Amino acid sequence: MSGDSSCFTTNRVKTVSTFFEAPETQLSAFFVYRLYIAAFGRPPRFSEFLGDRNSLTSFCHNDWSDIVQIVAGQRAFLDEWVRRRSFLEKYPERAPASQFVARLFDSAALPATDERKRQLDELTQARKGVKCCER
Repeated sequence: MSGDSSCFTTNRVKTVSTFFEAPETQLSAFFVYRLYIAAFGRPPRFSEFLGDRNSLTSFCHNDWSDIVQIVAGQRAFLDEWVRRRSFLEKYPERAPASQFVARLFDSAALPATDERKRQLDELTQARKGVKCCER
Protein backbone atom coordinates (compact mmCIF):
# COMPACT_ATOMS: atom_id res chain seq x y z
CA MET A 1 0.00 0.00 0.00
CA SER A 2 2.85 2.41 0.76
CA GLY A 3 4.08 2.01 -2.83
CA ASP A 4 0.69 3.24 -4.07
CA SER A 5 0.85 6.18 -1.70
CA SER A 6 4.36 7.09 -2.84
CA CYS A 7 3.33 6.83 -6.49
CA PHE A 8 0.26 9.02 -5.84
CA THR A 9 2.36 11.65 -4.09
CA THR A 10 4.96 11.68 -6.88
CA ASN A 11 2.27 12.06 -9.54
CA ARG A 12 0.53 14.76 -7.54
CA VAL A 13 3.74 16.79 -7.32
CA LYS A 14 4.33 16.35 -11.06
CA THR A 15 0.79 17.50 -11.85
CA VAL A 16 1.05 20.61 -9.70
CA SER A 17 4.47 21.41 -11.11
CA THR A 18 3.24 21.02 -14.68
CA PHE A 19 0.26 23.27 -13.97
CA PHE A 20 2.33 26.10 -12.50
CA GLU A 21 4.98 25.88 -15.21
CA ALA A 22 2.48 25.84 -18.09
CA PRO A 23 2.64 28.95 -20.30
CA GLU A 24 -1.12 29.48 -19.99
CA THR A 25 -0.86 29.59 -16.19
CA GLN A 26 2.15 31.92 -16.24
CA LEU A 27 0.66 34.23 -18.87
CA SER A 28 -2.94 34.38 -17.66
CA ALA A 29 -3.53 33.24 -14.10
CA PHE A 30 -0.28 34.57 -12.69
CA PHE A 31 -0.66 37.78 -14.73
CA VAL A 32 -4.09 38.44 -13.17
CA TYR A 33 -2.83 37.59 -9.70
CA ARG A 34 0.16 39.95 -9.97
CA LEU A 35 -2.05 42.70 -11.39
CA TYR A 36 -4.25 42.70 -8.28
CA ILE A 37 -1.22 42.65 -5.99
CA ALA A 38 0.36 45.57 -7.86
CA ALA A 39 -2.78 47.69 -8.24
CA PHE A 40 -4.63 46.99 -5.03
CA GLY A 41 -2.03 45.48 -2.72
CA ARG A 42 -4.10 42.31 -2.35
CA PRO A 43 -4.75 39.07 -4.19
CA PRO A 44 -7.93 38.85 -6.27
CA ARG A 45 -11.08 37.39 -4.79
CA PHE A 46 -12.00 34.07 -6.39
CA SER A 47 -14.81 35.56 -8.49
CA GLU A 48 -12.54 38.43 -9.63
CA PHE A 49 -9.82 35.97 -10.51
CA LEU A 50 -12.08 33.70 -12.56
CA GLY A 51 -13.74 36.55 -14.43
CA ASP A 52 -10.49 38.34 -15.20
CA ARG A 53 -8.63 35.20 -16.18
CA ASN A 54 -11.44 34.25 -18.55
CA SER A 55 -11.49 37.77 -19.98
CA LEU A 56 -7.72 37.77 -20.48
CA THR A 57 -7.91 34.35 -22.10
CA SER A 58 -10.47 35.64 -24.58
CA PHE A 59 -8.26 38.64 -25.41
CA CYS A 60 -5.37 36.24 -26.06
CA HIS A 61 -7.57 33.91 -28.14
CA ASN A 62 -6.29 30.91 -26.15
CA ASP A 63 -3.10 30.87 -28.23
CA TRP A 64 -0.27 30.69 -25.71
CA SER A 65 2.41 30.04 -28.32
CA ASP A 66 2.25 33.41 -30.11
CA ILE A 67 3.99 36.02 -27.96
CA VAL A 68 2.80 38.88 -30.19
CA GLN A 69 -0.80 37.76 -29.68
CA ILE A 70 -0.25 37.32 -25.94
CA VAL A 71 1.19 40.83 -25.52
CA ALA A 72 -1.63 42.30 -27.64
CA GLY A 73 -4.17 40.41 -25.53
CA GLN A 74 -2.60 41.57 -22.28
CA ARG A 75 -2.59 45.17 -23.51
CA ALA A 76 -6.24 44.95 -24.56
CA PHE A 77 -7.10 43.50 -21.16
CA LEU A 78 -5.15 46.28 -19.39
CA ASP A 79 -6.90 48.95 -21.49
CA GLU A 80 -10.19 47.61 -20.16
CA TRP A 81 -8.81 47.15 -16.63
CA VAL A 82 -7.79 50.80 -16.16
CA ARG A 83 -11.31 51.95 -17.11
CA ARG A 84 -12.96 49.95 -14.33
CA ARG A 85 -14.67 51.75 -11.50
CA SER A 86 -12.56 49.94 -8.88
CA PHE A 87 -9.35 51.08 -10.56
CA LEU A 88 -10.59 54.65 -11.13
CA GLU A 89 -11.71 54.93 -7.51
CA LYS A 90 -8.19 54.23 -6.34
CA TYR A 91 -6.43 55.97 -9.23
CA PRO A 92 -8.63 58.88 -10.41
CA GLU A 93 -7.86 60.12 -13.91
CA ARG A 94 -7.60 63.71 -12.69
CA ALA A 95 -5.18 62.89 -9.87
CA PRO A 96 -1.79 64.56 -10.15
CA ALA A 97 0.85 62.39 -11.79
CA SER A 98 2.84 62.31 -8.55
CA GLN A 99 -0.16 60.94 -6.63
CA PHE A 100 -0.90 58.29 -9.27
CA VAL A 101 2.68 57.03 -9.40
CA ALA A 102 3.06 57.12 -5.61
CA ARG A 103 -0.16 55.16 -5.06
CA LEU A 104 0.72 52.59 -7.69
CA PHE A 105 4.26 52.04 -6.41
CA ASP A 106 3.08 52.01 -2.78
CA SER A 107 0.29 49.49 -3.52
CA ALA A 108 2.82 47.25 -5.22
CA ALA A 109 5.15 47.73 -2.24
CA LEU A 110 7.92 48.98 -4.51
CA PRO A 111 10.64 51.11 -2.95
CA ALA A 112 11.40 54.67 -3.97
CA THR A 113 13.90 54.21 -6.77
CA ASP A 114 15.03 55.80 -9.99
CA GLU A 115 12.30 53.80 -11.72
CA ARG A 116 9.60 55.60 -9.72
CA LYS A 117 11.07 58.95 -10.77
CA ARG A 118 11.32 57.79 -14.40
CA GLN A 119 7.68 56.72 -14.43
CA LEU A 120 6.64 60.04 -12.89
CA ASP A 121 8.64 61.96 -15.50
CA GLU A 122 7.10 59.92 -18.36
CA LEU A 123 3.56 60.38 -17.06
CA THR A 124 4.12 64.10 -16.56
CA GLN A 125 5.44 64.44 -20.11
CA ALA A 126 2.54 62.38 -21.49
CA ARG A 127 0.04 64.66 -19.77
CA LYS A 128 1.76 67.62 -21.39
CA GLY A 129 1.25 65.96 -24.76
CA VAL A 130 4.88 64.98 -25.34
CA LYS A 131 5.06 61.52 -26.90
CA CYS A 132 7.68 59.11 -25.58
CA CYS A 133 9.44 58.89 -28.91
CA GLU A 134 9.71 62.71 -29.20
CA ARG A 135 12.17 62.95 -26.29
